Amino acid sequence: MKIFVVMSNKKSLVEQLNKKEDSALTSNSEKIKQKQESIYQFFLKSVQHSSPESVLENFNHLFIFAESSSSPEILSCVYEIIFSKNETEFFHTLKRVSYILVNNWYLNREYKAIDKLVRILGNVKTMSRPLSRSRNQLRTWLLHFIDSEDYQELKIFAAYCNGHNQNKWSQRYTAHLLVPQYLDYNNPQEQREVARNLALKLKQRFKFALVKYTAHFNAPQLKHQYAPANPTKLGEGAIRLIHQVLDHHLVFNYENYAHIFLQQVNGLSYQEFKQSLKKYLLLKVNNYHCSASINRSTEQIIDGLYTDHNHKQFKFDLLLRTSRKIINYLTTEDGQKPSAIFTSLMIQNSFLSLVVTLLKIVLICPDVHSHIEIVIAQLIRYHEKLPESQCQSFINFLEVFDIVFALYTENVQYSLVQIQDETLATKHLISLEKNRIFSQIKGTQLQGINLSGSDLKAADFSLAKLSKANLSNTCLEASKLILTDLQEANLSYAQLKSADLRRADLRQANLAHGNLSAAKLCHANLRHANLQAAQLTSANFQGANLGSVNLQGAHLRYADLRYVNLDYANLRSADLSYADLRGSTLHHADLTGAVVRHAQVNRADLSYANFCEADLSHTNLNQSNLHSANFNYACARHVNFCGADLRDVTFEHSNLFGSKLDQKLNQVKV
Repeated sequence: MKIFVVMSNKKSLVEQLNKKEDSALTSNSEKIKQKQESIYQFFLKSVQHSSPESVLENFNHLFIFAESSSSPEILSCVYEIIFSKNETEFFHTLKRVSYILVNNWYLNREYKAIDKLVRILGNVKTMSRPLSRSRNQLRTWLLHFIDSEDYQELKIFAAYCNGHNQNKWSQRYTAHLLVPQYLDYNNPQEQREVARNLALKLKQRFKFALVKYTAHFNAPQLKHQYAPANPTKLGEGAIRLIHQVLDHHLVFNYENYAHIFLQQVNGLSYQEFKQSLKKYLLLKVNNYHCSASINRSTEQIIDGLYTDHNHKQFKFDLLLRTSRKIINYLTTEDGQKPSAIFTSLMIQNSFLSLVVTLLKIVLICPDVHSHIEIVIAQLIRYHEKLPESQCQSFINFLEVFDIVFALYTENVQYSLVQIQDETLATKHLISLEKNRIFSQIKGTQLQGINLSGSDLKAADFSLAKLSKANLSNTCLEASKLILTDLQEANLSYAQLKSADLRRADLRQANLAHGNLSAAKLCHANLRHANLQAAQLTSANFQGANLGSVNLQGAHLRYADLRYVNLDYANLRSADLSYADLRGSTLHHADLTGAVVRHAQVNRADLSYANFCEADLSHTNLNQSNLHSANFNYACARHVNFCGADLRDVTFEHSNLFGSKLDQKLNQVKV
């Protein structure tokens, strides 16, 4: 009994010591977190209120030299982390502080500051060893950080923002390299946010560039005047590839076939599902069958997957796991070097077979799209150590991948349209002369996007969300913007000649000095929009809302303004010669100094309108409401006032030579 008591006491003592040790560790961990939070808040406040130079100086003093006279409290927090001898926590602190700065500087376009931050860290290698033990510990950790993947990821932003490593071929595929960063939840929130924003920006840029290139390639009359750059490295082979994929798409329709496949496998056993999956993935591509190696290899890998589930009912989790396994087998199985089948396909130049197989997997299991992006990034990391000359096959694969996946994005719809009759003998051939590629951008979420100065001629932005977008100096000639949301968008100096803006929402948009000649703006909402000095000759505004719009100095010759609301509009010095304003409302509109010669303004509501010093020669105001309108000092020669309501109208010092008035002049003020 005594022995038992002694052992029990010993056991109890050990437990107490363990609890005390755990409590001490927990307390120390909480203390470190508090110190880290103080550091984060300090740099967040600094980057938002101080110049980049001042922020970089603080970063240099605190994290490189561990000395600071201006921020002693934050310096003590840094030393607490150093004294904890926890390199992992130091890495986490340094990394998050770096991305707090990078994220804010990226949003404010302070790109040089990002480059200087990366250089400050990189210069640690050239620094001499300090005498202080704590600072020596700091230098050792910094050197470890510089040699880590974390520092390489940080360098991606500096390289992109400042144009470094332009000769490094992998920089072209930065969008792919950023995906693992924003998908890794272990990364700081700031890193994930800036990585996601930059990746989306680069992908959107490629999509738009591809749209522009395809839109103009088959337009001989525009080739020399408008020559958008080819966003791929395949030359004119890119167009042939798009023709091939779209031609096949018309026959088999990958998306519909994927939908049918998912319906057919519902309720099957896993073994039956795998048999159907093999048939689905091995369907012929572009009028020729997939390479024998990808067929044979894919069949073998599918047969061997999760055999212990063969007799179980197929469920979504098995689809996800199966899809990931096939993707890994076809790309990289260890997350580092290419798989055997991938290497074989690169040697055979079977890029399209592999890419379409990956596409088909995504179409039946969209959740693996991000996994494909991750393995692509891993393959780029593996190959980027090699010179470009040794990576041509892999680079061609990346180009084909980007094009094919761009063709199937949800906001860009491509179609291959036959423009000439084809004989039965040549109907199966793909002809660049007899077919044209057309693209549409529909329902796109592009709020606030910056496309200033872009050439988007003949693009289709119908239903797009472009509110607050920067489209200044952008060429949108002959583009479709039907029902497009352009609220508060900046379209100053934009080229919108012959553009289709029917029912577009342009409230408070800035269209100053823009060219909208012959544009269609029927039933568009331009309330409070700025169209100062805009070129609007022959534009069609029929039924549009132009309430409180600024059209000062605008050119509206021959414009169709029938049944338009122009209440309180500013039309000072505007040119409305030969314009059609029948049935429109210009209540309280200001047309001071406007030119309204030969215009049709009959049956319009012009009550309280100001035509002071305006030129209305030969204008038709028949049966219009001119109650309380001001025609002082106006040139109203040969104007038709018949049937007009002239109550309280003023004609002081106006020229009414040859005008038709069917009321006595004593009813008006002359």
